[in-house]
Amino acid sequence: MKKLALVTTLLVHALPAAAAEGEITAVTVYSDRAEITRSLTAKCDGSGRSAITFPALPTTLDVRTLRAEASGRARTIGVSNRRTSSSKSRDAEEATLQEQLEAIEAQIAALHDEQTESDERLRAVGGYSSYYKTIVAEAIRDPRAQPAKWKTSVDFLAAQIEAERLAAVERRKTIREKQREAETLRRRLRRFGPQGPREIVEATVALTCEGENAPTVSLSYVVPGATWRPEYDLRFSAKGGTGNGRVALTVGAIVTQSTGEDWTDAKLALSTSKPRLGSAAPLPAPLFVDGHEASDDKVLISGQEERKSLSVGGPGGGGGPTQASLEDHGRTFTLTIPHRATVRADGRPYWMPVDRVSTKGTAKLVAVPKLSRFVYVAVDFENPAAYPLLDGVVHLYRDGAWVGDTTLGYRAPREPIELSLGIDESFRVERIDLREADQTTSFFGGTRRYERRYRTKIENRSSKPGTVEIREHVPVSKDEHIEVTLDEETTAGHRFDAVRGYVTFSLAVPPRESKSTDLAYTIALPKDWQVN
Repeated sequence: MKKLALVTTLLVHALPAAAAEGEITAVTVYSDRAEITRSLTAKCDGSGRSAITFPALPTTLDVRTLRAEASGRARTIGVSNRRTSSSKSRDAEEATLQEQLEAIEAQIAALHDEQTESDERLRAVGGYSSYYKTIVAEAIRDPRAQPAKWKTSVDFLAAQIEAERLAAVERRKTIREKQREAETLRRRLRRFGPQGPREIVEATVALTCEGENAPTVSLSYVVPGATWRPEYDLRFSAKGGTGNGRVALTVGAIVTQSTGEDWTDAKLALSTSKPRLGSAAPLPAPLFVDGHEASDDKVLISGQEERKSLSVGGPGGGGGPTQASLEDHGRTFTLTIPHRATVRADGRPYWMPVDRVSTKGTAKLVAVPKLSRFVYVAVDFENPAAYPLLDGVVHLYRDGAWVGDTTLGYRAPREPIELSLGIDESFRVERIDLREADQTTSFFGGTRRYERRYRTKIENRSSKPGTVEIREHVPVSKDEHIEVTLDEETTAGHRFDAVRGYVTFSLAVPPRESKSTDLAYTIALPKDWQVN
């Protein structure tokens, strides 16, 4: 926003003013509000000064954010505003919406009439079918029967019934669409409330022309009631289903607004910044100190870092224009829609693509036996966008087919990403608990040991070999008195991340066969410790 000095109302109204609506040319959407920019053309006279009024602005705008600028050599002096009533613009807009609603309601009524006539035709055809069956039953007794003619008649009746049913399906679909349009118009009409004058805000911009005859004046202001959230489409294809392939990522946005004015054919930008108008500088939070009587009990709480599940969920539900949580990790950026867009002030979600990027990806088979008995196809790639990807829903497609939805956490540019592409039904996973034993090494003092051993069996039901990455984990010790060791019984060839406790196996499974891996570890801690 450009910061310009305010001018008094007396100065503004002393200048010749031109009035027009002013189209919305640009919108910047934040997580809980939007900045609107409108444009009008001013007319300059011989005095070198002019003023132009932007009428019918929403009453919800924050007048502190009114800013203006002029094109060319012209300069804005200041902006004033006042609240007024305008029944004329209200009546014209309301009449237009009411006319549109009546037209759609008439179309719905005509479609219902067509459906009634279609039902009558189907009943008539059904009556002919019963009559025809009776005729055929009699004709069968005739030694000179002509089955070919019967077939022609049967095919004709079947075609008539099928055509009527298909037309009914399309008609019901159209009725549902028209009903949704009608409900949208009713919501917009309800915004007018009771009959009477409509309260609006008028903003008048004073400017010096500096030799410009018709400078363009842009007015910007901030309104609440708008939000956006990211949404992604990920498409992956590779020969054979796994291995190297291509990842195509569509970065999209769901924009919702109920600001009181439609954004028609406007340049749209989406920002992660979170303006807080009128907020004070942050202060340190109060620090509270509390205490309680110390205890000699020593307790081990078994804490484990769980791997993220690879399962694919269903689509999430939508909502109104509530505030979205855009976690940008301290880095503010703006995404610009590559084409002009229209977003109605009806509270509905509008999806629009922002960017399309692609990169190399690798698909592999992954199993997490503790969490699931399925084998998943997971794709690894790096964020190919030049900006971070925010938390959002990802619609997943594999080889052109939709496989489900999942969620994506914040990812910086070039940061690795792994997403599930669904289940590979050719494999089954079985996790067997071989041993869970508790032992004490001596009666006086000593150490208590907890031994754990698990076997994971992968069955390949397909006619092709496959290599499955098995992901296990062991508890991570964060106390010097506790020792966690990976035992020799663990299948060789694994990778062990001791910091996070991740144990990873790569298991090649021939077609129509089963293979297995073992995980064994021991937890040792003082005998007098208690395990929760």
